[in-house]
Amino acid sequence: MDPEGPPVWIVHGTTDETIAFEQSEIIATRGEEVGVEVVLHPQQGAGHGFREIDLFTDQTGGGVPLIEDQLDFLTRVLEG
Repeated sequence: MDPEGPPVWIVHGTTDETIAFEQSEIIATRGEEVGVEVVLHPQQGAGHGFREIDLFTDQTGGGVPLIEDQLDFLTRVLEG
């Protein structure tokens, strides 16, 4: 990950058997190390893909719908 890289928004199921959830944790840690914003939203008990995660009904740890958080993130980053 490059310090000049773009911010990253991730939603990842904690029981994903295709791509281990720990991979997203590694990305988040690396982003912190190099100063790149990484927003990680773990989805407890969800597996891989959007068959398991619904952006409209599932929420962030703070209770915000994922779609709302994602749109806020994109608006902030793109209008930056």
